[in-house]
Formats: sequence, C-alpha cells, structure tokens
Amino acid sequence: MASISKAAFLILIISMVNLSTHANAECLFVGGNFSHSCRNIRLLPDRMHLEATCGTPPNTSQLYLNEKVANDNGVLRGKQCFGFMHLIEKKCEFSQSCGDIQLHGTVLSATCINNNHQAVRSSVDLDDCIMNNRGFLDWVCEIDACTAEEATDQSSFLLRRSLVELIFLCFFVCVCV
Repeated sequence: MASISKAAFLILIISMVNLSTHANAECLFVGGNFSHSCRNIRLLPDRMHLEATCGTPPNTSQLYLNEKVANDNGVLRGKQCFGFMHLIEKKCEFSQSCGDIQLHGTVLSATCINNNHQAVRSSVDLDDCIMNNRGFLDWVCEIDACTAEEATDQSSFLLRRSLVELIFLCFFVCVCV
C-alpha cells in the first residue's frame, strides 16, 4: 500500500512540475506559415496593408499590419493589439515610429525609433503570425507571441529547469516519504 501511495504522490508531483512549466511560459509560438499556400505576397503602396493570393479558388486577401505589428523599443513585434472582443485597444501602429517599411518574402523590415530616439533597423517574419484560413489571411499571434527562435530558446530553458525540479522532487520523495 505504501508503494502505491508513493507512486501516486510521485505522479502528482510530476504533473505539478509539468503544469508549472507551461504556466510560466513567457511567450507562445503559434506560427501561421501562410507563405506555404499563398502567392503574390506584397505590401500595398501605403506600406501598411499586406496582400496575398491564397486558396482554391484563389482569393486575394488583405491584412492591415498597423493593427498587428508594434515597435517595441526599436524592435518590430507581431502582437494582438485588441483585447477582449475588440473593446480594449492596445496601440501597435508601428508606422507612427517606423519608416522605410519593406517586405522581402515574408519578412517585414523597417527603420524604427527606440526609447533613446535612435533609428534602429528591425524585422519580423510575418510567417510566424499569419495563416491562410480558407483563402483569407488570418492573424494568429497573441499578446505574448514570439518568434520560433525565441520559443525554441525558451522551451529548452524551461525543459532544463523542469528536469532539475523533477530530479529534486524525486529525491525528496524517495528520501523523505
């Protein structure tokens, strides 16, 4: 009976470590990969609308990037700029503090002003934030979205941390219980 309770306790601890690891994630990589199924990807002359031809039959879809991309201290970031049911607005409007806006493939680049009033060249891969949803461009980044590279770096850190916690807890359970 004691071995069953130890096993149950160990499973509970492992589950708690796993849940705490996911709860502490600072960003979420969703990845839309719209470029895999869309073509003729381009910025419109206003430099704020992205247009692409997607799906079958081909639909031309547009997305207003000024509501989706923010200048975060000189770094372009894909975000969700509206909160609950579009009632709570968070400003993105990267075009107000960025210029020389260009698109190379799916990478949006611009020269942005940082908090020290310095011009910094920055870019964001829109493939990380846009998906083809039945022929229409759909923004999939959330408030705490990040790039695939940031998510990979963070996941490795969280995995290492959770393994250390798990080893410590297993030792504690085996010695103390």
